[in-house]
Amino acid sequence: MSFDANAHREASLQGWEEAAPGWVRRQEMLRVFGAPVSAWLIDAIAVQPGQRVLELAAGLGETGMLAAELLTAGGVAIISDQAEGMLAGGRDRAGQRRVRGAERGMDRSAGRERGCRGLPQDRP
Repeated sequence: MSFDANAHREASLQGWEEAAPGWVRRQEMLRVFGAPVSAWLIDAIAVQPGQRVLELAAGLGETGMLAAELLTAGGVAIISDQAEGMLAGGRDRAGQRRVRGAERGMDRSAGRERGCRGLPQDRP
C-alpha cells in the first residue's frame, strides 16, 4: 500500500475548509481557550520590534496577531494557513483588532506558500 501525498493534502485542505465556519463562529471561545499557550509561545520566542515572525498552520491567526502587536514599523508578522476559510476569518479578526496592513499580502497565489498573509505593523 502506498501513500498518496497529494490526495492526503487535498483531503486535509477540504477538512479544514469545512471546519473553518465553525472556528469562525466559536472564535472568541477558541481565543480564550488558547490564550495561555499563545502567550507562552510569544514569550518563548521573545519577539522584538523590527523582527519578522512566521506563524504556520495558523488557523485564525491569534498567536501571530499577538506577535504583531509587539512589532513596530519595520517588523512583520506573516500568518499562514492553507484554508481560505481560515484566512478569511483571520482577515476579519485583524480588522476588528485594527491591525493595519492586514490586507496586504493576503494572496493565495504565492506558489507553495499558498494562503500566506503578511501583517506589516504600520499602525500608529
